[in-house]
Amino acid sequence: MKMLLFELTLNVMMRTIAGKRYYGESVAEVEEARTFQDIVKETFRMGTASNISDFLPFMKLLGTSDYEKKLIELQRKRDDFMQYLIEEHRKNMGKIREDRMKTMSEVLLKLQESEPDYYTDDMIRGLLLVLFSAGTDTSAGTMEWALSLLLNHPEVMEKACAELENCVGHDRLVDESDLNNLPYLQCIIKETMRLFPAGPLLIPHESSEECKMSGFHIPRGTMLMVNVWAI
Repeated sequence: MKMLLFELTLNVMMRTIAGKRYYGESVAEVEEARTFQDIVKETFRMGTASNISDFLPFMKLLGTSDYEKKLIELQRKRDDFMQYLIEEHRKNMGKIREDRMKTMSEVLLKLQESEPDYYTDDMIRGLLLVLFSAGTDTSAGTMEWALSLLLNHPEVMEKACAELENCVGHDRLVDESDLNNLPYLQCIIKETMRLFPAGPLLIPHESSEECKMSGFHIPRGTMLMVNVWAI
């Protein structure tokens, strides 16, 4: 189930970014999809790998580690892939129908026309990579926990289904504009995220000054990780 939800969120995010699907039977650009899938696999493999320099800082004096070299190469692949999508959209900007919903790439490229100094390719590429990185695995994990909670609390699922039937019906999909009329569903989502946060750690921070925490000496410039599951 986790892999199916993960591929679903990847497809949703890439359709938002570039209007493309890279998973499932309806994939159009097979080679492009394979390249994207390889980047995704490598990204999450490197994300769970250990870097000895994190535990033995003096190792950095010996130069760039193999782990860091692989990270640099992975970043290059990700940048190249996103730049390819940007260039592809740039070539087709004049062919966009006004009645069609625009992708995030198209919106950002349109903004680039009026503010080129701010919306540089680097800025656009960075925004797209943030969407891709932050909106996939976290969403898949949250949906998996939500389904698990609903299956273990059938009375809650019944109330959620009743709310959806009353507000949306069976003839169409839920739209963003429906959310204000679905308070019970919103409560389910919030309770899921409260019980099971998407990740164990918050975004890394760095200590700005030397300090002590629970008896431990923390030098200035130390990477700090907050265990959100312990809060």
